[in-house]
Amino acid sequence: MTAARDPNGGADAGEASAVQRFVGAGLELLDLEADEAEIAVIEAADGLYRPVIERLLEAELDGIEPEPGTDMSRPPA
Repeated sequence: MTAARDPNGGADAGEASAVQRFVGAGLELLDLEADEAEIAVIEAADGLYRPVIERLLEAELDGIEPEPGTDMSRPPA
């Protein structure tokens, strides 16, 4: 299991996970604080959405042309 797929980011018990380190660094840059409950919500959302985001990134959709005449109020044709 890679660190990206490991819920603890490869960290041992008692160490911060990769998500906690990433979020902590971002919050520090913005001079913000988050309590344990907020960090837990962020980790839960990351666990839910990261696999889907990784699959989208791996799909390499850059070369696909947009649908001509796209109407965002309607489903794709």
